[in-house]
Amino acid sequence: AFNLAIDREKITKYSLQGECDPGIYGLVPSVGEYVNNNVNGFIFNPDKARELLAIAGYPNGEGFPELVLEISDGNYLNGIVAEAVQSMIKENLGINVKIDHMSLSVLLERFENGKSDFFGVSWIADYPDPQNFLQLFHGINVPDFDYDENGNMILKPSYTNISRYVNPIFDDYYDKAIHAKTQEEAMSNYYSADSLLISDAAFVPIYYGHNVRLLQNNVHGFPMNNMEYRDFTRVFLSKKWF
Repeated sequence: AFNLAIDREKITKYSLQGECDPGIYGLVPSVGEYVNNNVNGFIFNPDKARELLAIAGYPNGEGFPELVLEISDGNYLNGIVAEAVQSMIKENLGINVKIDHMSLSVLLERFENGKSDFFGVSWIADYPDPQNFLQLFHGINVPDFDYDENGNMILKPSYTNISRYVNPIFDDYYDKAIHAKTQEEAMSNYYSADSLLISDAAFVPIYYGHNVRLLQNNVHGFPMNNMEYRDFTRVFLSKKWF
């Protein structure tokens, strides 16, 4: 219901001034041979969202407890997006969302230890491959439980799979992809894994970010790439400005 109640096109156009793409596909952005529009994501549909919320026992949001959306205060965009999400969930579902700003270190400690129910987080891949995104939901990365002397369950920190999402079908797609012998086989399984995350509503995608790089026009041979790899051996400066 939350996923269908959020107008991602509106957020990216007005709140973020077009500096990103709406998250209307899966988790993974288009990277390398991975084309993310092969995955059907969430399309804004407030009527369906309200219908699902009513089926869950909260017609028009009645009886739904107030949610706290926890975000890092280190990036001003976090607050802009959080306020837009807060407004849309209230308008379309009748649910109140409170926004709680905190330092990144505190936020990390909270969601890694399962203390947050609703939080905002972004991910920048370490290398341009779907695996580096989809590993965030790999069930093998969810630690086992501990119990105290009274038999109460204790959560161990989950550093990679912070949502603690576990689905054996997803894990099977993921494992087949990373062990595939051909790129075609790998991509097919990555698409299936990504699509399953959408089907399970395992997260709420909002946008795919853009990074803008500016160079003075007398700089030549400077490599621009997704990995921010910098090789200065061929870089030179011209005396004349163009």
